[in-house]
Amino acid sequence: MLDLPCGAVPWGVVTETDRAAFTAGYARTADMIAKNVGPATNEGGFVGQPLSVQIVAGPYQEEMCLAVMRAVEGVAPAVPRPKMKDD
Repeated sequence: MLDLPCGAVPWGVVTETDRAAFTAGYARTADMIAKNVGPATNEGGFVGQPLSVQIVAGPYQEEMCLAVMRAVEGVAPAVPRPKMKDD
């Protein structure tokens, strides 16, 4: 829509430590929406869900976007394969 090339690079999975820090951070805010999002993370089963880094470049900079994605992928931690119901 804006003609900005973008892509996402896998960066790991949500850990229990991440979930606890996320929930604790929202507990200290005055934002009403954020206060409702924090507790929802306890119910949603977020632990184990994939994380990624989104890369966005300027208009007509597809090569730049791909180069940055390749560089980020080179330093990204290994991402485990998600567990499927049949596994």
